[in-house]
Amino acid sequence: SGRRSRRRVPLARRRLVVRELPALTMAKLRHKAAEEEEAEAEEDNQAGDSSDVQAAKDAASKAAAEAHLAKARLDMARPIIRKPIPPAPAEALVKDADGNDLTTIVLFYQYVEPPWTKKQHRKALCFVQQLGRQHGVTGRGRCAQEGLNCTLTGSALGVRAFCQGLRDWNPLFEETDFKFTDGLEHSKKFKALTVRKVDELVAYGLEGAYAP
Repeated sequence: SGRRSRRRVPLARRRLVVRELPALTMAKLRHKAAEEEEAEAEEDNQAGDSSDVQAAKDAASKAAAEAHLAKARLDMARPIIRKPIPPAPAEALVKDADGNDLTTIVLFYQYVEPPWTKKQHRKALCFVQQLGRQHGVTGRGRCAQEGLNCTLTGSALGVRAFCQGLRDWNPLFEETDFKFTDGLEHSKKFKALTVRKVDELVAYGLEGAYAP
């Protein structure tokens, strides 16, 4: 007859083609997924490197600040009798993670010669308590006719302002060797200010003119 015969593809071959198409698609998807995972891994590595670099910088900065503060503490150990009160180091002026001031502690004692009269003693006690409240200073003190002995805490600026206030009030405190320790944790600060009126700065059993 004049009809053209159609070439038929064997059934087995058609089934093979149908199976190959999904297999090819899955291979491409797997390849693409592998590329994406590789890209993500590279990004994670870069982020990790950046984090490590920042951590190293932070550690170096912290170490430098601690070294500077340690040097400042050594400087503070030098006598300051008849010398200006040293300024607070910059590291002591920062706030902690909770926004609180770091704590500075000051220790000092000053004998008075001749001893204060009873009236002067009362005025001295009132003045020290008022000065401490004014500058946010807390801690413990003993106020006797023979002088003043205190261990106080507060901010670096507040403690220094308190000490300068003593000098401004009575030039005798120019002879006082205030000892500062800066940069302590906020939790090291005393809760309240307690300055006791006593007969002696130290319990020698001697009073007034008999005190050493």
